[in-house]
Amino acid sequence: MTPRTRKRTALAATALVWAAELASAAALAHVLQPPAPPARAEIELVAPAAGMAPLELVQPARKSVIEIPTVTIVALRPAPRIVEPKHLDISRMHCHDWRDLDIGSGQVQVCD
Repeated sequence: MTPRTRKRTALAATALVWAAELASAAALAHVLQPPAPPARAEIELVAPAAGMAPLELVQPARKSVIEIPTVTIVALRPAPRIVEPKHLDISRMHCHDWRDLDIGSGQVQVCD
């Protein structure tokens, strides 16, 4: 790649990242502060005709809480396998003398 092509690629990548950042900021602003609902139009009340009952204006019920039913999730796992530890014969190992740890307190023995 030529230096000019690298520069164009870098600029394109930078522009793409900035566009994604702006879209993310706009989505976050919308979620945190949604646009106000449209203004209500004034309703003109008219007297009912003779012999008719007056109409009632009913406001729609608004819920601000969404209720989600409780769900129980059960996962079945197989029983853990019991593995017998391998017993090593320490006498066959070539171990060096005990030495102090480089960091912290205690001693360690290194075996081949």
